[in-house]
Amino acid sequence: MKNEIHSNIRNSLIQSAQQSSHSIAFPDALDIRVLEAANVIYQQKLGNAVLIGKRQDIENLANIHGIDIQNIEIRDPELSITEEYVSALMLSHSGIESETEARKLLGMS
Repeated sequence: MKNEIHSNIRNSLIQSAQQSSHSIAFPDALDIRVLEAANVIYQQKLGNAVLIGKRQDIENLANIHGIDIQNIEIRDPELSITEEYVSALMLSHSGIESETEARKLLGMS
């Protein structure tokens, strides 16, 4: 029963990817079924899977289960927001002139 549900979810995600060549973001990247589906999407070139979450946690789970996600994009929402702040600081009139200065101000280095 569990394998059937697992297979149904994976097949549904694959079918969705085939219908659209756009990126598919997976906010539930710590679900093994999602990692497997993202891997299939990459392997079969069905689209661009984007895993959302902490990189280390996602990579650890994938390694434990032997799923290759090396070529799959991972976005950590906390880091993505911080990167946007770095760019915003550099574009603002705050006197920040370098990426290094912006990162220091944000406590990133």
